[in-house]
Amino acid sequence: SLGNKTFSSIVGIDYDTDDQVLEYMGKLSTHEYPDVIKKCCDLLGENIFIIIERNTIGESVIGAIEKDTRYSSKMLKTVVRDKTGKVVKLFTGIETNPKTKPLFLEAVSTYFDDNFEHIYGERTIMQIGSVEVKDGKLLGTPNDLVMAYSFIAYAKKNNLIKFDGTS
Repeated sequence: SLGNKTFSSIVGIDYDTDDQVLEYMGKLSTHEYPDVIKKCCDLLGENIFIIIERNTIGESVIGAIEKDTRYSSKMLKTVVRDKTGKVVKLFTGIETNPKTKPLFLEAVSTYFDDNFEHIYGERTIMQIGSVEVKDGKLLGTPNDLVMAYSFIAYAKKNNLIKFDGTS
């Protein structure tokens, strides 16, 4: 059993076909993680879009990747607006909090229902089979790959991904 350990996880999909093209799950330091992400991006080519969870480790990773001009324009930017539409917060990455997590999990549940045949990673398939979404919460561990997929599913569902260098 892996218990409640968290893993550094990376998922890549072909945006047009939804085919999984990359799966990584392991233990990385905050110094190693950006280099692994960059190597994965290099494997996938020029037409990429990067979504990183903005958390304690994610902030360090985002900072390291943003410094590299090859990737900085390909990263998801989150815009938070007030009721009048005025931008009150703008940051790189995607934030998981009690308000957003249920939205991510709803999106990934639908995504997996519609695209399961496009998921090829053994670890991803195992996680999908061992976790459950219940009342807006993700039960079961490890679930890092499922969460990585949830960001993709949410971004696709809400048309947040732009391949022209804007987000």
